[in-house]
Amino acid sequence: MISPEERDKITASGEDCKNVSKRPAPGYIPEGYVPTPGGVPRMGAHWIDPKAPEFNGQPFNETFIYGFYGGKMVFVEPMATIAFLETKPEITKELKLPECYPTSAYYPMNYSISYNDTGKEYTLALEGLTLR
Repeated sequence: MISPEERDKITASGEDCKNVSKRPAPGYIPEGYVPTPGGVPRMGAHWIDPKAPEFNGQPFNETFIYGFYGGKMVFVEPMATIAFLETKPEITKELKLPECYPTSAYYPMNYSISYNDTGKEYTLALEGLTLR
């Protein structure tokens, strides 16, 4: 959601930690999501759902992250492990959605992970794009 130049300025270290740790306004955070400690260079703060299986005694297979920097949403990210992809999953999951969005644009309502045996290709797709 930001330019490559803006992304390159995110160091997540030193003085930049202030920008990484700046909290977004509550409406921009999906209900129940919390920030992880620290930040990631070129990304910012990762906000996760602590009710996700990987935080409740289950193995980490896949999850969905919202990213913030300077208190603004800068990315959305489905994540999956290689081990999970190797199971050739066919899943679609609804997202926990925020009430507010940083700009008027199309945002996903869900994401899917699938495998195409003919093409031997994995697809992680943001779906249900809706104008917000």
